Amino acid sequence: MRILVYGAGVIGSIFAGKLAASRQDVTVLARGKRFEELRSNGIELSAHGVHRNEIIPVNVIDHLEPDDLFDYIIVAMQRTQVDSVLPILSQNCSRNIVFVVNTAAGYDQWVQAVGRERLMLGFPSAGGERADGKVVYF
Repeated sequence: MRILVYGAGVIGSIFAGKLAASRQDVTVLARGKRFEELRSNGIELSAHGVHRNEIIPVNVIDHLEPDDLFDYIIVAMQRTQVDSVLPILSQNCSRNIVFVVNTAAGYDQWVQAVGRERLMLGFPSAGGERADGKVVYF
């Protein structure tokens, strides 16, 4: 199964790292400094209170083309960032787009952008913090 995690913050990194560690074909879309960190070092995860880090290699890209096909695209970013990626997602050919974004604003705009038949909603049930390229989660 090919999975794209669109967003490489805390939630996106946890999802991507755990899926890649379970031998799924995972690609992460990241930009700027985070793109360089992931390309050079992979995802570094550490459970809160555990003094052992997991280094998980992942594929990383910095943009999504309309013909980049994934079985699932998991959108993991802050609500304030979602509007800027809706046009990109609307043009992509992937059939399953899962938003794991906390919002009280409803989902009508997302349905209009990607289509009801492609939209799925999820809840992250995770949290943590990112510092110096490492994600500590709980």
